[in-house]
Amino acid sequence: MATNSSTRVRDYGESPNQLLKFVRDQCKTGTFKNLDGALGLFDRMVRKHPLPSVVSFNQLLTSIARARHHSTVITLVKQMDLLEIAPGLHTLTILVNCFCHLNRVDFGFSVFARILKLGFQPDCAFINTLVKGLSPG
Repeated sequence: MATNSSTRVRDYGESPNQLLKFVRDQCKTGTFKNLDGALGLFDRMVRKHPLPSVVSFNQLLTSIARARHHSTVITLVKQMDLLEIAPGLHTLTILVNCFCHLNRVDFGFSVFARILKLGFQPDCAFINTLVKGLSPG
């Protein structure tokens, strides 16, 4: 049996709970071998009805960001917006982190404005991420 992510996800079946358990396991163990496996899981998640919670999407976005695919995370968050998957504060913190890694702290401040507009209270993690993006190096 092949051991890549797309093959192993079939072992978890097609139920939403099994898919989300697989996503959680992959994210916790960092076993994504390539970006395609993570993108395949994202596609499967957005096709589920009902949609998984934003927490599950955040787990996947965090794993992709840790693999330094920052532009991809930004694109996926945009897709979530188009699908009307409401971001949480953690989702927006992940987004700011990616913008900062791409030296686009200006976009990070745009996300900060969005956070305030949505009525979220920025937490320490968000503020630290944004400040870190301002510092050189």
